[in-house]
Amino acid sequence: MAPRSCGARGVAAAATELAERLGAGPFWLHLDVDILDEGVFPATDYLQPDGLRWDELAALLGPLSASDALVGASLACYNPDKDPGLEYGRRLVAALAG
Repeated sequence: MAPRSCGARGVAAAATELAERLGAGPFWLHLDVDILDEGVFPATDYLQPDGLRWDELAALLGPLSASDALVGASLACYNPDKDPGLEYGRRLVAALAG
């Protein structure tokens, strides 16, 4: 996979700014896993090229999940039928818990 100009640091900076803006009121985090690149996450029905990598997802979720204004979260588009060993489901749980 080719390096990107934004990378995890750019995603983290954007997420930190967003968390600060959302900090004034409650917000809900909804994650469609089809934002992940098809090369790192094939367990969705909506495969996307040039999506986020795992490190970028972690950089995005970190500041948002640490916000006191976060009241809940939901996850969509994970297809366990495309994940027979549940490897990607476990990675999602780890990313959300991280």
